[in-house]
Amino acid sequence: MDLVFPYTKKRKDFGRHPNFTVTGPEMLVDIASNPAMQAHFTPVPLSTVAVQCAPEMSEHEANTESFSIASRGMLHKEGGWPKDIDPNEIDHLNMFRKKVERDDVYISAVKSLTGTTEELMKQNDAIDIAEHYFDDVVPDRSQDITQPRCLLTLKDPNKVKRSAAMISWHPDERGRIAVAYAVSQFQRQPGEMSPASYIWDLENPNMPITEMQPVSPLVSLQFNYKDTHIIVGGSYNGVIWPLAYESSPIEKCHRDPVYKVQWLQSKTAMELASVSTDGRVMWWDLRRMAEPTEVLDLVNKADGSMLGGVSLDYDPALGPSKFMVGTEQGLALLCNRKAKSAAEKIAQPFPGHYGPVYAIQRNPFHSRFFMTIGDWAARVWADDVRTPIVTMPFETQYLTTGCWSPTRPGVFFTAMRNGFMGIWDMAAQQKAVKDWKISDAAITSMEVHTGGSLLSAGSADGSVAVYELCEGLAVAQSNEKAAVQGVFEREAKREKNIEARVREQRLKEKQKPEVPVEIKTRPLTDKDTKEIEEDFLATIGPDEDHTPIPLE
Repeated sequence: MDLVFPYTKKRKDFGRHPNFTVTGPEMLVDIASNPAMQAHFTPVPLSTVAVQCAPEMSEHEANTESFSIASRGMLHKEGGWPKDIDPNEIDHLNMFRKKVERDDVYISAVKSLTGTTEELMKQNDAIDIAEHYFDDVVPDRSQDITQPRCLLTLKDPNKVKRSAAMISWHPDERGRIAVAYAVSQFQRQPGEMSPASYIWDLENPNMPITEMQPVSPLVSLQFNYKDTHIIVGGSYNGVIWPLAYESSPIEKCHRDPVYKVQWLQSKTAMELASVSTDGRVMWWDLRRMAEPTEVLDLVNKADGSMLGGVSLDYDPALGPSKFMVGTEQGLALLCNRKAKSAAEKIAQPFPGHYGPVYAIQRNPFHSRFFMTIGDWAARVWADDVRTPIVTMPFETQYLTTGCWSPTRPGVFFTAMRNGFMGIWDMAAQQKAVKDWKISDAAITSMEVHTGGSLLSAGSADGSVAVYELCEGLAVAQSNEKAAVQGVFEREAKREKNIEARVREQRLKEKQKPEVPVEIKTRPLTDKDTKEIEEDFLATIGPDEDHTPIPLE
Protein backbone atom coordinates (compact mmCIF):
# COMPACT_ATOMS: atom_id res chain seq x y z
CA MET A 1 0.00 0.00 0.00
CA ASP A 2 1.55 3.29 -1.12
CA LEU A 3 0.73 6.27 1.11
CA VAL A 4 2.06 9.73 0.29
CA PHE A 5 1.68 12.83 2.45
CA PRO A 6 3.58 16.00 1.40
CA TYR A 7 4.82 18.24 4.24
CA THR A 8 5.07 21.93 3.27
CA LYS A 9 6.77 24.73 5.25
CA LYS A 10 7.85 28.26 4.40
CA ARG A 11 11.59 28.93 4.11
CA LYS A 12 11.44 31.68 6.71
CA ASP A 13 10.16 29.23 9.36
CA PHE A 14 13.22 26.96 9.48
CA GLY A 15 17.08 27.18 9.26
CA ARG A 16 19.48 29.92 10.40
CA HIS A 17 18.40 33.39 9.29
CA PRO A 18 21.08 35.32 7.33
CA ASN A 19 22.05 38.87 8.43
CA PHE A 20 22.71 41.19 5.48
CA THR A 21 24.46 44.61 5.91
CA VAL A 22 25.64 47.30 3.45
CA THR A 23 29.48 47.78 3.61
CA GLY A 24 32.10 49.31 1.34
CA PRO A 25 34.94 47.55 -0.51
CA GLU A 26 37.64 46.00 1.69
CA MET A 27 41.02 44.56 0.64
CA LEU A 28 41.68 41.24 2.28
CA VAL A 29 44.97 40.05 0.64
CA ASP A 30 47.53 41.82 -1.58
CA ILE A 31 50.11 39.48 -3.21
CA ALA A 32 52.98 41.26 -5.04
CA SER A 33 54.56 39.79 -8.23
CA ASN A 34 57.88 37.86 -8.02
CA PRO A 35 60.46 39.12 -10.58
CA ALA A 36 62.48 35.86 -10.30
CA MET A 37 59.62 33.71 -11.55
CA GLN A 38 58.71 36.10 -14.33
CA ALA A 39 61.57 34.75 -16.50
CA HIS A 40 59.90 31.32 -16.70
CA PHE A 41 56.77 32.71 -18.41
CA THR A 42 56.41 33.58 -22.10
CA PRO A 43 54.12 36.45 -23.00
CA VAL A 44 51.30 35.51 -25.40
CA PRO A 45 49.93 38.07 -27.80
CA LEU A 46 46.31 39.05 -27.48
CA SER A 47 43.92 36.93 -29.62
CA THR A 48 40.17 37.07 -30.34
CA VAL A 49 38.10 33.86 -30.49
CA ALA A 50 34.41 33.80 -31.57
CA VAL A 51 32.13 31.35 -29.69
CA GLN A 52 28.67 30.32 -30.88
CA CYS A 53 25.93 29.36 -28.42
CA ALA A 54 24.49 26.80 -30.85
CA PRO A 55 26.43 24.20 -32.90
CA GLU A 56 27.37 25.19 -36.43
CA MET A 57 25.31 23.64 -39.17
CA SER A 58 26.07 23.15 -42.84
CA GLU A 59 23.50 23.10 -45.63
CA HIS A 60 23.50 20.40 -48.29
CA GLU A 61 21.09 19.76 -51.13
CA ALA A 62 20.69 16.64 -53.27
CA ASN A 63 18.32 15.96 -56.15
CA THR A 64 16.94 12.47 -56.64
CA GLU A 65 15.94 10.96 -59.92
CA SER A 66 12.37 11.90 -60.77
CA PHE A 67 9.89 9.47 -62.24
CA SER A 68 6.19 9.62 -63.04
CA ILE A 69 3.50 7.43 -61.46
CA ALA A 70 0.34 6.45 -63.29
CA SER A 71 -2.62 4.43 -62.00
CA ARG A 72 -4.21 2.11 -64.51
CA GLY A 73 -6.88 -0.57 -64.28
CA MET A 74 -8.23 -3.38 -66.35
CA LEU A 75 -11.49 -5.30 -66.54
CA HIS A 76 -10.90 -9.01 -66.06
CA LYS A 77 -13.76 -11.46 -66.48
CA GLU A 78 -13.88 -15.13 -65.62
CA GLY A 79 -11.07 -17.15 -67.18
CA GLY A 80 -9.78 -14.44 -69.47
CA TRP A 81 -11.77 -15.82 -72.42
CA PRO A 82 -11.04 -14.78 -76.02
CA LYS A 83 -13.10 -12.09 -77.63
CA ASP A 84 -15.14 -14.48 -79.73
CA ILE A 85 -16.18 -16.55 -76.67
CA ASP A 86 -19.16 -15.38 -74.62
CA PRO A 87 -18.56 -16.38 -70.94
CA ASN A 88 -22.31 -16.38 -70.34
CA GLU A 89 -22.89 -19.19 -72.85
CA ILE A 90 -22.14 -22.58 -71.27
CA ASP A 91 -21.96 -24.39 -74.62
CA HIS A 92 -19.32 -22.03 -75.98
CA LEU A 93 -17.22 -22.47 -72.84
CA ASN A 94 -17.38 -26.27 -72.96
CA MET A 95 -16.42 -26.36 -76.63
CA PHE A 96 -13.45 -24.07 -76.05
CA ARG A 97 -12.25 -26.14 -73.04
CA LYS A 98 -12.33 -29.37 -75.07
CA LYS A 99 -10.43 -27.71 -77.89
CA VAL A 100 -7.72 -26.44 -75.59
CA GLU A 101 -7.35 -29.71 -73.64
CA ARG A 102 -6.74 -31.67 -76.88
CA ASP A 103 -3.94 -29.32 -77.87
CA ASP A 104 -0.39 -30.75 -77.44
CA VAL A 105 0.91 -27.37 -76.28
CA TYR A 106 -1.56 -27.33 -73.39
CA ILE A 107 -0.48 -30.81 -72.17
CA SER A 108 3.22 -29.95 -72.25
CA ALA A 109 2.58 -26.62 -70.47
CA VAL A 110 0.71 -28.36 -67.67
CA LYS A 111 3.56 -30.86 -67.21
CA SER A 112 6.16 -28.11 -67.06
CA LEU A 113 4.14 -26.03 -64.57
CA THR A 114 3.52 -29.00 -62.27
CA GLY A 115 7.15 -29.22 -61.20
CA THR A 116 7.37 -25.49 -60.46
CA THR A 117 4.08 -25.55 -58.51
CA GLU A 118 5.20 -28.54 -56.44
CA GLU A 119 8.44 -26.77 -55.51
CA LEU A 120 6.56 -23.65 -54.45
CA MET A 121 4.15 -25.70 -52.32
CA LYS A 122 7.06 -27.35 -50.52
CA GLN A 123 8.58 -23.95 -49.82
CA ASN A 124 5.27 -22.74 -48.49
CA ASP A 125 5.14 -25.67 -46.06
CA ALA A 126 8.50 -24.73 -44.55
CA ILE A 127 8.40 -22.60 -41.36
CA ASP A 128 10.26 -19.33 -41.27
CA ILE A 129 11.66 -18.95 -37.74
CA ALA A 130 11.87 -15.19 -38.15
CA GLU A 131 8.22 -14.80 -39.12
CA HIS A 132 5.55 -13.94 -36.52
CA TYR A 133 2.79 -16.48 -36.97
CA PHE A 134 0.74 -16.04 -33.76
CA ASP A 135 0.47 -12.27 -33.33
CA ASP A 136 -3.33 -12.43 -33.61
CA VAL A 137 -3.69 -15.15 -30.95
CA VAL A 138 -4.76 -13.81 -27.54
CA PRO A 139 -2.88 -15.60 -24.72
CA ASP A 140 -4.99 -17.38 -22.14
CA ARG A 141 -4.50 -15.51 -18.87
CA SER A 142 -7.68 -16.70 -17.15
CA GLN A 143 -5.68 -19.02 -14.89
CA ASP A 144 -2.97 -16.44 -14.09
CA ILE A 145 -5.00 -14.70 -11.40
CA THR A 146 -3.01 -12.85 -8.77
CA GLN A 147 -4.07 -10.83 -5.77
CA PRO A 148 -5.29 -7.31 -6.63
CA ARG A 149 -2.68 -4.64 -5.88
CA CYS A 150 -3.83 -1.79 -3.66
CA LEU A 151 -2.98 1.52 -5.31
CA LEU A 152 -4.25 3.93 -2.66
CA THR A 153 -6.76 4.41 0.14
CA LEU A 154 -9.17 7.32 0.52
CA LYS A 155 -10.00 8.22 4.12
CA ASP A 156 -13.10 10.02 5.32
CA PRO A 157 -11.82 13.52 6.26
CA ASN A 158 -14.48 14.02 8.98
CA LYS A 159 -13.87 13.42 12.67
CA VAL A 160 -16.90 11.16 12.95
CA LYS A 161 -16.10 8.25 10.65
CA ARG A 162 -18.95 7.06 8.45
CA SER A 163 -19.26 4.08 6.16
CA ALA A 164 -18.79 4.44 2.41
CA ALA A 165 -22.41 3.73 1.40
CA MET A 166 -21.95 3.87 -2.38
CA ILE A 167 -19.24 4.50 -4.98
CA SER A 168 -19.56 5.90 -8.51
CA TRP A 169 -16.73 6.10 -11.04
CA HIS A 170 -16.45 9.05 -13.40
CA PRO A 171 -17.72 7.93 -16.86
CA ASP A 172 -14.88 9.61 -18.78
CA GLU A 173 -11.95 10.31 -16.47
CA ARG A 174 -10.23 7.24 -15.06
CA GLY A 175 -8.89 8.99 -11.98
CA ARG A 176 -12.06 10.46 -10.43
CA ILE A 177 -14.50 8.83 -8.08
CA ALA A 178 -17.52 9.98 -6.05
CA VAL A 179 -18.28 8.48 -2.64
CA ALA A 180 -21.46 8.80 -0.56
CA TYR A 181 -20.83 8.67 3.20
CA ALA A 182 -23.49 7.79 5.77
CA VAL A 183 -23.86 5.94 9.07
CA SER A 184 -25.54 2.59 8.53
CA GLN A 185 -27.22 2.71 11.95
CA PHE A 186 -29.31 5.82 11.32
CA GLN A 187 -30.93 5.81 14.75
CA ARG A 188 -27.50 6.22 16.38
CA GLN A 189 -26.26 9.16 14.34
CA PRO A 190 -24.19 11.58 16.47
CA GLY A 191 -25.24 15.18 16.43
CA GLU A 192 -21.90 16.54 15.20
CA MET A 193 -21.77 14.19 12.18
CA SER A 194 -21.33 15.96 8.85
CA PRO A 195 -23.73 15.09 5.97
CA ALA A 196 -21.05 15.83 3.35
CA SER A 197 -20.02 13.49 0.56
CA TYR A 198 -16.98 13.96 -1.67
CA ILE A 199 -15.49 13.64 -5.13
CA TRP A 200 -11.88 12.42 -5.12
CA ASP A 201 -9.03 12.70 -7.59
CA LEU A 202 -6.79 9.64 -7.45
CA GLU A 203 -3.77 11.78 -8.31
CA ASN A 204 -4.23 13.63 -5.00
CA PRO A 205 -5.72 11.16 -2.51
CA ASN A 206 -5.05 13.29 0.56
CA MET A 207 -7.96 15.72 0.18
CA PRO A 208 -11.16 15.60 -1.91
CA ILE A 209 -11.46 18.00 -4.83
CA THR A 210 -15.21 18.65 -4.40
CA GLU A 211 -17.37 18.62 -1.29
CA MET A 212 -21.11 17.99 -1.65
CA GLN A 213 -23.28 19.36 1.16
CA PRO A 214 -26.81 17.89 1.10
CA VAL A 215 -29.26 18.51 3.93
CA SER A 216 -29.36 14.81 4.81
CA PRO A 217 -26.53 12.24 4.38
CA LEU A 218 -26.43 10.51 1.00
CA VAL A 219 -26.83 6.74 0.92
CA SER A 220 -26.62 6.49 -2.90
CA LEU A 221 -25.27 8.56 -5.79
CA GLN A 222 -24.33 8.28 -9.47
CA PHE A 223 -22.58 10.37 -12.13
CA ASN A 224 -24.61 11.43 -15.14
CA TYR A 225 -23.45 9.39 -18.14
CA LYS A 226 -23.73 12.36 -20.55
CA ASP A 227 -23.03 15.50 -18.50
CA THR A 228 -20.44 14.46 -15.92
CA HIS A 229 -20.80 17.71 -13.99
CA ILE A 230 -24.18 16.46 -12.73
CA ILE A 231 -24.37 14.00 -9.84
CA VAL A 232 -27.62 12.80 -8.35
CA GLY A 233 -27.88 11.33 -4.86
CA GLY A 234 -30.49 9.66 -2.69
CA SER A 235 -30.70 10.98 0.89
CA TYR A 236 -31.48 9.31 4.17
CA ASN A 237 -34.65 11.39 4.55
CA GLY A 238 -35.92 10.27 1.10
CA VAL A 239 -35.03 13.44 -0.84
CA ILE A 240 -33.51 13.24 -4.34
CA TRP A 241 -30.51 15.59 -4.23
CA PRO A 242 -28.88 16.60 -7.56
CA LEU A 243 -25.64 18.60 -7.62
CA ALA A 244 -26.18 22.15 -8.96
CA TYR A 245 -29.94 21.53 -9.37
CA GLU A 246 -33.00 21.94 -7.18
CA SER A 247 -33.78 19.06 -4.81
CA SER A 248 -37.13 17.32 -4.66
CA PRO A 249 -39.57 18.57 -2.00
CA ILE A 250 -39.68 16.33 1.05
CA GLU A 251 -43.48 16.03 0.96
CA LYS A 252 -43.40 14.64 -2.61
CA CYS A 253 -40.51 12.19 -2.34
CA HIS A 254 -39.78 8.93 -0.54
CA ARG A 255 -40.55 8.36 3.14
CA ASP A 256 -37.52 6.09 3.74
CA PRO A 257 -33.86 6.21 2.70
CA VAL A 258 -33.27 6.12 -1.06
CA TYR A 259 -30.90 3.18 -1.39
CA LYS A 260 -30.49 3.41 -5.17
CA VAL A 261 -30.72 6.08 -7.87
CA GLN A 262 -30.00 5.41 -11.53
CA TRP A 263 -30.03 7.51 -14.68
CA LEU A 264 -32.22 6.43 -17.59
CA GLN A 265 -31.04 6.29 -21.19
CA SER A 266 -32.84 9.16 -22.92
CA LYS A 267 -32.12 11.91 -25.42
CA THR A 268 -32.00 14.62 -22.75
CA ALA A 269 -30.12 12.51 -20.14
CA MET A 270 -32.20 14.25 -17.49
CA GLU A 271 -34.46 11.38 -16.38
CA LEU A 272 -33.72 9.11 -13.45
CA ALA A 273 -35.34 6.50 -11.22
CA SER A 274 -35.12 5.93 -7.47
CA VAL A 275 -36.13 3.13 -5.13
CA SER A 276 -36.63 3.13 -1.37
CA THR A 277 -37.65 0.83 1.43
CA ASP A 278 -40.99 2.66 1.60
CA GLY A 279 -42.11 0.32 -1.21
CA ARG A 280 -42.15 2.75 -4.10
CA VAL A 281 -40.21 3.35 -7.31
CA MET A 282 -40.25 6.94 -8.53
CA TRP A 283 -39.25 8.48 -11.84
CA TRP A 284 -37.95 12.07 -11.94
CA ASP A 285 -37.10 14.71 -14.52
CA LEU A 286 -34.21 16.91 -13.42
CA ARG A 287 -35.82 19.93 -15.09
CA ARG A 288 -39.05 19.53 -13.08
CA MET A 289 -38.21 18.28 -9.60
CA ALA A 290 -41.38 19.60 -7.95
CA GLU A 291 -42.92 16.11 -8.08
CA PRO A 292 -42.15 12.71 -9.61
CA THR A 293 -43.32 12.03 -13.15
CA GLU A 294 -44.49 8.52 -12.20
CA VAL A 295 -44.79 6.34 -9.10
CA LEU A 296 -44.96 2.53 -8.88
CA ASP A 297 -45.94 0.70 -5.69
CA LEU A 298 -44.08 -2.55 -5.09
CA VAL A 299 -46.89 -4.92 -4.13
CA ASN A 300 -46.46 -8.61 -3.48
CA LYS A 301 -48.99 -10.49 -5.64
CA ALA A 302 -49.11 -13.39 -3.21
CA ASP A 303 -50.54 -11.56 -0.18
CA GLY A 304 -50.86 -7.92 -1.28
CA SER A 305 -48.18 -6.64 1.14
CA MET A 306 -45.76 -3.83 0.35
CA LEU A 307 -42.18 -4.76 -0.56
CA GLY A 308 -39.31 -2.47 0.41
CA GLY A 309 -36.81 -1.81 -2.36
CA VAL A 310 -33.08 -1.82 -1.57
CA SER A 311 -31.52 -2.27 -5.03
CA LEU A 312 -32.36 -1.26 -8.60
CA ASP A 313 -30.97 -2.07 -12.04
CA TYR A 314 -31.76 -0.48 -15.41
CA ASP A 315 -30.14 -2.12 -18.43
CA PRO A 316 -29.90 0.14 -21.52
CA ALA A 317 -30.06 -2.94 -23.76
CA LEU A 318 -33.66 -3.61 -22.63
CA GLY A 319 -34.80 -0.01 -23.00
CA PRO A 320 -36.11 2.44 -20.40
CA SER A 321 -39.27 0.45 -19.63
CA LYS A 322 -37.92 -2.82 -18.15
CA PHE A 323 -36.01 -2.83 -14.88
CA MET A 324 -35.19 -5.04 -11.89
CA VAL A 325 -35.78 -4.35 -8.18
CA GLY A 326 -34.30 -6.18 -5.21
CA THR A 327 -36.44 -6.10 -2.06
CA GLU A 328 -35.99 -6.41 1.70
CA GLN A 329 -38.07 -9.59 1.71
CA GLY A 330 -35.55 -11.48 -0.48
CA LEU A 331 -37.56 -11.23 -3.71
CA ALA A 332 -36.29 -10.02 -7.08
CA LEU A 333 -38.93 -8.23 -9.16
CA LEU A 334 -38.99 -7.91 -12.94
CA CYS A 335 -40.99 -4.79 -13.73
CA ASN A 336 -42.31 -3.20 -16.91
CA ARG A 337 -42.99 0.50 -16.70
CA LYS A 338 -45.10 0.62 -19.88
CA ALA A 339 -47.47 -2.24 -19.03
CA LYS A 340 -51.16 -1.67 -19.68
CA SER A 341 -52.37 -2.14 -16.11
CA ALA A 342 -50.82 -1.65 -12.68
CA ALA A 343 -51.02 -5.39 -11.97
CA GLU A 344 -49.04 -6.21 -15.13
CA LYS A 345 -46.23 -3.78 -14.28
CA ILE A 346 -44.80 -6.25 -11.73
CA ALA A 347 -44.31 -9.79 -13.00
CA GLN A 348 -44.15 -12.91 -10.88
CA PRO A 349 -41.32 -12.45 -8.35
CA PHE A 350 -38.12 -14.48 -8.21
CA PRO A 351 -37.92 -15.96 -4.68
CA GLY A 352 -34.48 -17.11 -3.68
CA HIS A 353 -33.00 -15.23 -0.72
CA TYR A 354 -33.64 -15.33 3.01
CA GLY A 355 -32.69 -11.69 3.54
CA PRO A 356 -32.55 -8.39 1.63
CA VAL A 357 -31.27 -8.43 -1.94
CA TYR A 358 -28.44 -5.93 -1.50
CA ALA A 359 -27.34 -5.99 -5.14
CA ILE A 360 -29.05 -6.89 -8.41
CA GLN A 361 -27.40 -6.44 -11.80
CA ARG A 362 -27.80 -7.80 -15.31
CA ASN A 363 -24.87 -9.34 -17.12
CA PRO A 364 -23.24 -6.63 -19.30
CA PHE A 365 -22.86 -9.05 -22.24
CA HIS A 366 -25.99 -11.24 -21.90
CA SER A 367 -28.94 -9.10 -20.80
CA ARG A 368 -31.27 -12.06 -20.40
CA PHE A 369 -29.39 -13.21 -17.28
CA PHE A 370 -28.93 -11.28 -14.04
CA MET A 371 -27.28 -11.75 -10.67
CA THR A 372 -28.58 -11.17 -7.14
CA ILE A 373 -26.59 -10.81 -3.92
CA GLY A 374 -28.23 -11.57 -0.58
CA ASP A 375 -28.00 -13.61 2.65
CA TRP A 376 -25.01 -16.00 2.32
CA ALA A 377 -24.88 -16.65 -1.43
CA ALA A 378 -24.93 -15.15 -4.90
CA ARG A 379 -27.37 -16.43 -7.51
CA VAL A 380 -27.68 -16.14 -11.29
CA TRP A 381 -31.14 -16.06 -12.89
CA ALA A 382 -32.77 -16.08 -16.32
CA ASP A 383 -35.80 -13.95 -17.19
CA ASP A 384 -37.97 -16.93 -18.15
CA VAL A 385 -37.04 -19.23 -15.25
CA ARG A 386 -38.38 -18.59 -11.72
CA THR A 387 -35.67 -20.59 -9.98
CA PRO A 388 -31.97 -19.67 -9.96
CA ILE A 389 -30.04 -21.36 -12.75
CA VAL A 390 -26.76 -21.09 -10.80
CA THR A 391 -26.46 -20.90 -7.00
CA MET A 392 -23.03 -20.28 -5.57
CA PRO A 393 -21.91 -22.23 -2.48
CA PHE A 394 -23.02 -20.64 0.77
CA GLU A 395 -20.45 -18.50 2.56
CA THR A 396 -19.85 -18.46 6.32
CA GLN A 397 -20.34 -14.67 6.40
CA TYR A 398 -23.19 -12.47 5.23
CA LEU A 399 -22.77 -11.01 1.75
CA THR A 400 -23.11 -7.23 1.51
CA THR A 401 -22.72 -6.34 -2.18
CA GLY A 402 -21.39 -7.49 -5.55
CA CYS A 403 -21.02 -6.54 -9.21
CA TRP A 404 -20.19 -7.95 -12.65
CA SER A 405 -16.94 -7.26 -14.47
CA PRO A 406 -17.58 -4.86 -17.40
CA THR A 407 -14.89 -6.50 -19.56
CA ARG A 408 -15.14 -10.24 -18.78
CA PRO A 409 -18.59 -11.83 -19.32
CA GLY A 410 -18.23 -14.57 -16.72
CA VAL A 411 -16.44 -12.76 -13.87
CA PHE A 412 -18.17 -11.09 -10.94
CA PHE A 413 -17.10 -9.95 -7.48
CA THR A 414 -18.76 -10.37 -4.08
CA ALA A 415 -18.05 -8.73 -0.73
CA MET A 416 -18.61 -10.01 2.81
CA ARG A 417 -18.96 -8.57 6.29
CA ASN A 418 -15.62 -9.96 7.44
CA GLY A 419 -13.76 -7.84 4.86
CA PHE A 420 -13.17 -10.62 2.32
CA MET A 421 -13.72 -10.24 -1.42
CA GLY A 422 -14.71 -13.24 -3.55
CA ILE A 423 -13.90 -13.52 -7.25
CA TRP A 424 -16.02 -15.87 -9.39
CA ASP A 425 -15.31 -17.01 -12.96
CA MET A 426 -18.26 -18.75 -14.62
CA ALA A 427 -16.21 -19.67 -17.66
CA ALA A 428 -13.75 -21.69 -15.56
CA GLN A 429 -15.62 -23.09 -12.57
CA GLN A 430 -18.72 -22.44 -10.45
CA LYS A 431 -16.81 -21.78 -7.25
CA ALA A 432 -14.79 -18.88 -5.93
CA VAL A 433 -11.54 -18.58 -7.84
CA LYS A 434 -9.95 -16.58 -5.04
CA ASP A 435 -10.93 -15.12 -1.66
CA TRP A 436 -8.83 -12.23 -0.44
CA LYS A 437 -9.10 -10.13 2.68
CA ILE A 438 -9.02 -6.51 1.59
CA SER A 439 -10.35 -4.75 4.70
CA ASP A 440 -10.49 -5.16 8.46
CA ALA A 441 -14.05 -3.78 8.52
CA ALA A 442 -17.17 -4.89 6.66
CA ILE A 443 -17.25 -4.02 2.96
CA THR A 444 -20.28 -1.84 2.28
CA SER A 445 -19.88 -0.86 -1.40
CA MET A 446 -18.03 -2.02 -4.49
CA GLU A 447 -17.71 -0.76 -8.05
CA VAL A 448 -15.52 -1.72 -11.04
CA HIS A 449 -14.32 0.90 -13.51
CA THR A 450 -15.63 0.60 -17.06
CA GLY A 451 -12.11 -0.27 -18.22
CA GLY A 452 -12.20 -3.39 -16.06
CA SER A 453 -8.74 -2.93 -14.50
CA LEU A 454 -9.64 -0.85 -11.41
CA LEU A 455 -11.87 -1.91 -8.53
CA SER A 456 -12.94 0.29 -5.62
CA ALA A 457 -14.23 -1.11 -2.34
CA GLY A 458 -15.73 1.00 0.46
CA SER A 459 -15.71 -0.16 4.08
CA ALA A 460 -17.74 0.51 7.20
CA ASP A 461 -14.84 2.51 8.70
CA GLY A 462 -15.10 5.14 5.94
CA SER A 463 -12.09 4.08 3.88
CA VAL A 464 -12.26 3.45 0.12
CA ALA A 465 -9.47 1.29 -1.31
CA VAL A 466 -8.68 1.32 -5.03
CA TYR A 467 -7.21 -1.92 -6.40
CA GLU A 468 -5.56 -2.74 -9.71
CA LEU A 469 -6.77 -6.06 -11.14
CA CYS A 470 -4.47 -8.42 -13.01
CA GLU A 471 -4.89 -9.15 -16.72
CA GLY A 472 -6.51 -12.49 -15.91
CA LEU A 473 -9.44 -10.59 -14.38
CA ALA A 474 -9.55 -7.64 -16.79
CA VAL A 475 -8.80 -9.02 -20.27
CA ALA A 476 -11.44 -11.23 -21.89
CA GLN A 477 -10.50 -14.36 -23.82
CA SER A 478 -11.37 -14.82 -27.48
CA ASN A 479 -14.21 -17.33 -26.94
CA GLU A 480 -15.25 -16.37 -23.42
CA LYS A 481 -18.51 -14.63 -24.38
CA ALA A 482 -19.83 -17.66 -26.26
CA ALA A 483 -18.61 -20.05 -23.56
CA VAL A 484 -20.36 -18.16 -20.77
CA GLN A 485 -23.56 -17.94 -22.80
CA GLY A 486 -23.38 -21.69 -23.34
CA VAL A 487 -23.09 -22.26 -19.57
CA PHE A 488 -26.07 -20.00 -18.85
CA GLU A 489 -28.23 -21.51 -21.60
CA ARG A 490 -27.45 -25.04 -20.47
CA GLU A 491 -28.33 -24.33 -16.84
CA ALA A 492 -31.52 -22.48 -17.87
CA LYS A 493 -32.62 -25.42 -20.00
CA ARG A 494 -31.95 -27.81 -17.13
CA GLU A 495 -34.09 -25.74 -14.74
CA LYS A 496 -36.89 -25.57 -17.32
CA ASN A 497 -36.87 -29.36 -17.64
CA ILE A 498 -37.05 -29.72 -13.85
CA GLU A 499 -39.96 -27.27 -13.63
CA ALA A 500 -41.82 -29.13 -16.39
CA ARG A 501 -41.26 -32.43 -14.59
CA VAL A 502 -42.57 -31.03 -11.31
CA ARG A 503 -45.68 -29.62 -13.01
CA GLU A 504 -46.28 -32.97 -14.66
CA GLN A 505 -46.05 -34.83 -11.35
CA ARG A 506 -48.41 -32.37 -9.65
CA LEU A 507 -50.91 -32.80 -12.44
CA LYS A 508 -50.78 -36.57 -12.06
CA GLU A 509 -51.32 -36.26 -8.32
CA LYS A 510 -54.41 -34.14 -8.87
CA GLN A 511 -55.85 -36.57 -11.38
CA LYS A 512 -55.56 -39.57 -9.02
CA PRO A 513 -58.89 -40.52 -7.40
CA GLU A 514 -59.04 -40.01 -3.68
CA VAL A 515 -59.33 -43.34 -1.82
CA PRO A 516 -61.06 -42.98 1.55
CA VAL A 517 -58.98 -44.31 4.41
CA GLU A 518 -60.93 -46.56 6.78
CA ILE A 519 -59.84 -46.25 10.40
CA LYS A 520 -60.64 -49.25 12.53
CA THR A 521 -61.13 -48.62 16.26
CA ARG A 522 -61.82 -50.84 19.22
CA PRO A 523 -62.90 -49.98 22.76
CA LEU A 524 -60.22 -49.57 25.46
CA THR A 525 -59.81 -52.35 27.95
CA ASP A 526 -58.65 -52.15 31.56
CA LYS A 527 -55.20 -53.32 30.46
CA ASP A 528 -54.94 -50.49 27.90
CA THR A 529 -55.98 -47.92 30.48
CA LYS A 530 -53.41 -49.18 32.98
CA GLU A 531 -50.59 -49.02 30.38
CA ILE A 532 -51.53 -45.44 29.44
CA GLU A 533 -51.56 -44.42 33.10
CA GLU A 534 -48.13 -45.95 33.75
CA ASP A 535 -46.61 -44.27 30.70
CA PHE A 536 -47.98 -40.90 31.73
CA LEU A 537 -46.75 -41.15 35.32
CA ALA A 538 -43.32 -42.32 34.16
CA THR A 539 -43.10 -39.27 31.94
CA ILE A 540 -44.00 -36.57 34.52
CA GLY A 541 -42.48 -38.36 37.53
CA PRO A 542 -43.89 -38.53 41.09
CA ASP A 543 -45.06 -35.36 42.82
CA GLU A 544 -43.66 -34.49 46.26
CA ASP A 545 -46.80 -32.83 47.63
CA HIS A 546 -49.44 -35.45 46.80
CA THR A 547 -49.69 -38.94 45.45
CA PRO A 548 -50.82 -39.49 41.89
CA ILE A 549 -54.52 -39.89 41.47
CA PRO A 550 -55.30 -43.04 39.48
CA LEU A 551 -57.49 -42.73 36.47
CA GLU A 552 -60.97 -44.14 36.96
